Amino acid sequence: MSTHVYEALEGPEHIRLIALHPAFSEDAPLRINFLSSTIEDLEGRYDAISYTWGEPILTFALFVDDDTQVCVTENLDRALRYLRYKDRDRLLWADAACINQADNEEKAVQIPFMVDIFRGARKVMAWLDPGGDTTVEQRGMRTIDHLSRTSRIAMGQLHEHSREVLQFVNLPWFN
Repeated sequence: MSTHVYEALEGPEHIRLIALHPAFSEDAPLRINFLSSTIEDLEGRYDAISYTWGEPILTFALFVDDDTQVCVTENLDRALRYLRYKDRDRLLWADAACINQADNEEKAVQIPFMVDIFRGARKVMAWLDPGGDTTVEQRGMRTIDHLSRTSRIAMGQLHEHSREVLQFVNLPWFN
């Protein structure tokens, strides 16, 4: 299968999204198509994913409707498999797929625009999954959720939970 050739974005206010096609099985190939428009026209219609690339090895295929493929990192592959709906397309923005990684000019425009891309999303999701034991992530999220709901946090309570919070914020996503 040949590598996807990205169409140039029409202007600096344009972004590219993926429509992630549904599948019942997590193991099913990731099938997508691209759409682009101004961020203003797409505002609130897509979800954005914030994640760590992990190893910058682009070997996991997204199969585009035109019988080409885009390769992404293992971590993005794992995130898309988890986030894919079973019954309908899902509009997503993820940098490795939505920004043409082979086009330095596009990257120079899109990367500084990422703040606006995340602001324009209906929802921004942080993918923390390192691909294995998720105890640190789960414990950290529960602890932070608990602390955020406490009206007055006693210093003793903060100290009691500092280990879980520190392990959580030391995950690669936060770096």
